[in-house]
Amino acid sequence: MNFRQVSRRMKSFMKGLSANVEDMVRKMQLPCLYPNCSEMPVECHSQQCNGTLSTIANDDGMVIVPSKDAKGSISRILDEIDLPRGFYLEHISRATIFNGFCKKHDNDLFATIEKVPLVVDNVDQVIAFHRRVVAVEVRHSLELIGYFKITKYMLEQRGLSSKSVEEEIYCAKERLRSIVSYEWNPLWRDNSQDVFHHVWKVLPYKIPVSLASSITPDFNDYLYTIYSQALGAFGCDAIPRLGFTLTIVPQEDKTHIIMIWNRLLDTLIQAFRDRLMSIDKSEVETFLNECVFCLSEDWCMNPDYWESLPQCDKNELQRILSMEVPERVKSIPRIITL
Repeated sequence: MNFRQVSRRMKSFMKGLSANVEDMVRKMQLPCLYPNCSEMPVECHSQQCNGTLSTIANDDGMVIVPSKDAKGSISRILDEIDLPRGFYLEHISRATIFNGFCKKHDNDLFATIEKVPLVVDNVDQVIAFHRRVVAVEVRHSLELIGYFKITKYMLEQRGLSSKSVEEEIYCAKERLRSIVSYEWNPLWRDNSQDVFHHVWKVLPYKIPVSLASSITPDFNDYLYTIYSQALGAFGCDAIPRLGFTLTIVPQEDKTHIIMIWNRLLDTLIQAFRDRLMSIDKSEVETFLNECVFCLSEDWCMNPDYWESLPQCDKNELQRILSMEVPERVKSIPRIITL
């Protein structure tokens, strides 16, 4: 808004509003997610920079990311590469950044997957992969609630209804409560390996896409009925809002795919688990493309691979990503091929 075009009274109102909003934003600067740590978080990677991301980056250290991961002026769309609207080239030093843990805890918690070779079914590594993705969900949920509160305040200051925003705040809080109860808190218990189940698949070649994301399938009513009955048997009073976490770690000669979920979800996610572990390549392809491009927006891709794709596949992916998530799964792209 150009302040010279409004009255002095409006200037005063907007300045006061800006000051209050700035104060609310400062209060949103939350500390390290490690329990009882008061240190401020550093910029953490949800995908390892000098490992996963460097493996799929081009010679300039760039990867393609969806627009929501772009970091302001650091990201840019380059004329020489044909990127769909909303895709960005991001340097790996800035890709998949989130404010999660302080430097000490980020180093300590994830050393087992960053400084030690990956070993299939290693329990410590499974928990570390799950913790990192869930940490992103917790942080983003807290930030979302904060931004909704700011929106509510600004609407109320203008005398406008904030009912719809209040509903968004309620839903965000319920989602956060569920994630904390079913995913976050159990990760800090000594028996966490008993709470979570996993499958770990290794492909004998590198795929040019990486991922570290939560996946929430669109379960049908029948499965939800089974699910609710199972939860009742365990004395649970809320449905977990996070289906499973999926991490794709490309290496020079192989690709690790780790799928992790709360054991209460065994029945609901069985079909997904079976597709990932299938010996039929087409089943695995469908699983990967659906999870990466239809049910997630936390992937990174090698730019040279994108350039090599047929234009029809590029157009299809762009069309799918313009849809709401529930509609995407009706038309799964074939970007990842095995």
